Amino acid sequence: MNFSRISMLFLGAFLLAFTGCKPAPNEQTANGDLAVQIPLSEVSNGNSEYLLKTVTLKDISNLREVRGKYAQFFYAPGLVEGRLSGGSPIAYFAKTKNETYIAKDALSLQMATLYYHMQSLMTWAQDLGITVKGPFQIGLNTKIKGDEAVQANNAFYDGRSKAMLFVPYTDREMPISVNAGIIAHEFFHSIFYSKVLGPLSKKHVTISQRLSDENVHSLEGWGKHKKIAAGNLSEVELFNETYLRGINEGLADFWGWAYTDDPDFIKWSLSAHVKKRSLTKPEKVMYKTDQDIETAIVEARNIADDPSQALSNFVYDVGTPYARFLKELVTVKMKNEGLMRADAKKAVSQFVIKFIEHLGHDALALNKSERLSTQSLFKAVAEADAGRQSQEQCELIIQYLNAPLQKEDVIAAKYTCEKEENVDSYKVVAP
Repeated sequence: MNFSRISMLFLGAFLLAFTGCKPAPNEQTANGDLAVQIPLSEVSNGNSEYLLKTVTLKDISNLREVRGKYAQFFYAPGLVEGRLSGGSPIAYFAKTKNETYIAKDALSLQMATLYYHMQSLMTWAQDLGITVKGPFQIGLNTKIKGDEAVQANNAFYDGRSKAMLFVPYTDREMPISVNAGIIAHEFFHSIFYSKVLGPLSKKHVTISQRLSDENVHSLEGWGKHKKIAAGNLSEVELFNETYLRGINEGLADFWGWAYTDDPDFIKWSLSAHVKKRSLTKPEKVMYKTDQDIETAIVEARNIADDPSQALSNFVYDVGTPYARFLKELVTVKMKNEGLMRADAKKAVSQFVIKFIEHLGHDALALNKSERLSTQSLFKAVAEADAGRQSQEQCELIIQYLNAPLQKEDVIAAKYTCEKEENVDSYKVVAP
């Protein structure tokens, strides 16, 4: 969808508000379950597009502020004692004869869209056994000081305030605040923070403070946070930080795909990044190994006073292969376990939750000389499905584990798949 198509989509919503509709002067009293029209992603025959659809916003207490059980909005918020502060943006709607509310402006449309996705994402999380306390606080038009790279066209999950923050969007594409995949991506960061980064921040002062700043979508003080001298982090700490940042981004991209079924959901709002972050199955699989991360850290130290900041783009290179692997795992489970697509996504999503719970525990138990493993996700899948793993799944796992051996300068024994005794199952065998 190009800019003109997006413009027509939004313009169509506004024009409809004034044709066959009547003003809704009592929006502040509208409450309960309300029908609202918003842009939603739809995938058909492998092609995705956004269409205006009527959905139900549930448990609305105040439509004027689009506030209810699932979301509460703040406009250009501040941060007071770890919580968002400031006024709510005001939404304006018209109502059709069939009692459907139509947004009159872009901000209202964004608020209604975000509320719907928070409603859906929180319900999905609860179905996976995750408790999410509502309403989810959301900052719109958030002002970030100091770092030009994050002042526009971005979104963050802030672990300190437990809020999702959207900065002004200035590109000529779809606003991030209506991009379902990116919203789901940011929602996953809240889960990762609660399972990994939050507990880690209570123990480790240096690495966890970095991880809860802007490098991992968590702005503590939004430009007022205290910078850590690069020399305070050892190479081992930088390694663990980079891996955690990367896998956080990769799992969040998987979450965005699982929610939308769109492997290129990023393209609607950030098309410049789609080539590197597309989740379409690659011809040749590869992931960033321990050695790759070590090399990147050495290079970052050589070129920048702040190597952590210099690695900000590299962490997506670390994360994307994990998202692609998990997406392919869904396909394999559908084929070999007879699961419907939704059930296969649920099974893999439940695995992801268990994986990050273990990852959080492992990160807390590290001493200063220990590193996390870039292979842990692949091996965890094999362990989770021990005794019932199909040959195709086993081969998918070893394809990734053996990927580094495709390099011309690497000669080593390979992981293999072996049929287990007395059961129709395969296991990964280390070299």
